[in-house]
Amino acid sequence: MFPNAKYRDQVDSTSQALRAWNNPQVKGAAYLAIAMEENAANALAIERNNPTTPDPEGKVWAQGSVEWTAQQQARGLL
Repeated sequence: MFPNAKYRDQVDSTSQALRAWNNPQVKGAAYLAIAMEENAANALAIERNNPTTPDPEGKVWAQGSVEWTAQQQARGLL
């Protein structure tokens, strides 16, 4: 009945998950290592683009606010 069945989204996502699970390139412990490296790289990129460290006065501004924008420009990030 796929793709016109009631639960087609679940069937589609399950088949994609099974395909990824059976992919020999990411099987086993190597998959965990790859995922950890990608997560660390993503976290570093986020920190570079949106630093969470406060300014010297100890203030953390809301992202997108005028103060935050000025802080990011002073850091050379915008």
